[in-house]
Amino acid sequence: MDLIIAEKKGVAEAIAEALGGFEKSAGYFESESSILTWASGHLLELKEPQEIDEKFKTWKLLDLPIKIDETWERRPKFYNVGSGLSKEEKERLENSQKVIDRQLGLIERFLKNKEIKKVIHAGDPDSEGQLLIDELIEYFNCKKPIMRVLINDNNANKVREAFKKMEPNEKYQPLGKAAYARSLADMYLGVNGSRFFTLKANMNEGRVNVGRVKTPVLGLIVNRYLEIKNHVKSNYYILEKSVEVGDERVRLKLNLVPPKEILSDGKVVDKVLLEELDKEINGVQRLIVSKEIVKKEPPLPFNLIELQQYCNKKWSYESDRVMRVTQDLRDKYKAITYNRSDCQYLSLEHFKEAPEVMERVFKNLGIKVENMDYTKVSKCFNDDLVTAHHGIIPTNTTIDLKRLTEEERNIYEIVCKYYIVQFLGAMIMEKTLGEVRVVDSLILKGTSSKTLDYGYREFLDERDSEEEKEESSSLSSLYSGEYECEIIGGKILEKETAPKKQYTEATLLKDMTSISKYVKDIRLKEALKDKDKGKKGESGGIGTPATRSTVIKDLFRDRYVELKGKEIVPTELGLKVYEYIADEVKTANVTAEWWLIQREIEEGASVSKLVRKVEKDFLDIMSKSYEKLEHGERVKETIGVCPKCQGDITESKKAYNCSCGFIFWKNEAISLKRFQELIKGKTVSVKGLKSKAGKSYNAKIKLKANYEGFEIVEFLKS
Repeated sequence: MDLIIAEKKGVAEAIAEALGGFEKSAGYFESESSILTWASGHLLELKEPQEIDEKFKTWKLLDLPIKIDETWERRPKFYNVGSGLSKEEKERLENSQKVIDRQLGLIERFLKNKEIKKVIHAGDPDSEGQLLIDELIEYFNCKKPIMRVLINDNNANKVREAFKKMEPNEKYQPLGKAAYARSLADMYLGVNGSRFFTLKANMNEGRVNVGRVKTPVLGLIVNRYLEIKNHVKSNYYILEKSVEVGDERVRLKLNLVPPKEILSDGKVVDKVLLEELDKEINGVQRLIVSKEIVKKEPPLPFNLIELQQYCNKKWSYESDRVMRVTQDLRDKYKAITYNRSDCQYLSLEHFKEAPEVMERVFKNLGIKVENMDYTKVSKCFNDDLVTAHHGIIPTNTTIDLKRLTEEERNIYEIVCKYYIVQFLGAMIMEKTLGEVRVVDSLILKGTSSKTLDYGYREFLDERDSEEEKEESSSLSSLYSGEYECEIIGGKILEKETAPKKQYTEATLLKDMTSISKYVKDIRLKEALKDKDKGKKGESGGIGTPATRSTVIKDLFRDRYVELKGKEIVPTELGLKVYEYIADEVKTANVTAEWWLIQREIEEGASVSKLVRKVEKDFLDIMSKSYEKLEHGERVKETIGVCPKCQGDITESKKAYNCSCGFIFWKNEAISLKRFQELIKGKTVSVKGLKSKAGKSYNAKIKLKANYEGFEIVEFLKS
């Protein structure tokens, strides 16, 4: 009998349907010849240092660097369901833990079952998918023959074809080892970097949390903030001429295309030069008008990162919230396909199934859509561009919108709409260009756009998108051809240079997909781009679609950044921390350097090659930093057990902290004794709390579900 282990339940269901003959049980399927089960993401994780040795509960410079290599132990994944969680969050984590425990127990039982003669690895066809199943096989010391099946399309025919092309798993193990090496390196840098810089900084404001992804993302925010703060405004000038055309005296505004010799950084900064040119450009001239019909096809279906950006712009939803809502839409309602996808493309099988899916979607939304063309093969239907996953689209499932929350309904509807538009017409625009060549070096130009057919944009109700406001002028009224015109006047427009805008969560997510553009080293820039080769929408990115929202959330939790309106800006603490951390870990260079070694591991190099590289680099950082810093470490007394990780909480001047990232900022009204009661899950009465307006009030409070401060349970009379 064979044992098939898929990465996720959805893939297992697709395999069962494709191969046929399976009966479903709790956590697995079974047929006469096979047992089919699944993981639920990573079921194992690396142990925390204090789990390896209790001495690491206390942070000491003498213990650094903590050696983290291939001998570092794993353990079953564990969610700490602390007492401060909300009922909803507690239930979610408890249910997730039950699934993990059940699937891990089943996989262990099946791997050790003597009737199982062969194991088929059906993890996703990428490095993380390879590691996810490989580590289970290793953890349970399975020595049975292992075959590898690569499934990147859940269509039944594609799944059956994949099973006909199985190969020995040994061929793909180096791919998983590269992912394993990266996880060890991430832990090494996070554990040692955070402890080292926290102890050396001797800061009162909590801990200095360091991470391969987190620190460069903080760098994006800090550098953008400083660039704007230090921006010096300067003036530049544009020459605009008024032109009359033909017998109908059509009036146009055309701008001078400045000669290169008078430009400074692409702009004219000398007004006197333009004033001299203005005198030369006059009289009767020839205007050449040309036209072009431009078709704008519908946007691709969403992947996770595009959906998070859209929801942040449209409704100000946080990226972490979008991921949770889409997870519920997928798991609870079966309303959408895999929600953590990094791909926006679909297979041709999806195209064939679309009419039936659309009929269900229209009923769910209670709408009718005219002009649907199911013969139109949108650019999103491309088998060659589908990766381990495909674009996020609605499923052929009945959904009662009344059962959905407002957030669930908004996100479900926009996912549906972005699939519907694949079968609607393109937006058609007429672009008109007007050009007057006074002499070879002096050219006036103007453009105008006119929408002929809004197409899919009409359905999306995005006729006047802020990003694509058309500039229509009387130039559009002219036919293509040559006209006599007269220059009748002009003026010089004075403009001011503007700095870039502060990040919003949407624009930050976008930059995280292309952080390579900020890397100066050409070799490392190309390495980052090579990492994302073949991934549409990713161009030298950092983090993954599934982890980016968590990285941003952690920066807020650590009080390194804050929101001002919709803008993300660094706090004073964030600025201080970023300035303090060694330059070697501030940029995406680390990800690029690691990727080059991961690629070698994929080709057969040892996992230890990356571990040794990280260890060597960190020892260099420690030696350089010691010379620059003056303060030594403090011995801190443990004042309680962390409700988040069960580690030790220590007290600093402004906060109570734990090494897991838990931080509770001190409040004059909340004594140490009251805080100790809060972390035990108790509700406490507190007098003299202050509102944002500075007014005093009394209340019963408890620790927030996300451990980030306290929340009001009940206001008390003064």
